[in-house]
Amino acid sequence: MTHSGPKLKPKTPEEQYAQDLEERQARRTNRILVAAQQVCQRRNDYPHSHISGLQGITRKRVLKFQEKSKEGGRVDTGEEGKRKKVKVKS
Repeated sequence: MTHSGPKLKPKTPEEQYAQDLEERQARRTNRILVAAQQVCQRRNDYPHSHISGLQGITRKRVLKFQEKSKEGGRVDTGEEGKRKKVKVKS
């Protein structure tokens, strides 16, 4: 550390442990808050899509969805959802 501030008296192991625990908990809550914010943002961005929930969202899926909404309707990626229309025999 190059930062030379006021010299702190060395902490006892108990104090050190308490501080570490506090920092860990703060980091954890921060992580959870960030994740929650991202989910809320996603819900606002795509209110009616399968993307909005907590399920594993991939960048590819987001991009595909954005592409779809730009073109207005389904975009044929050619790799999935190949369904043939079956004529109903009347």
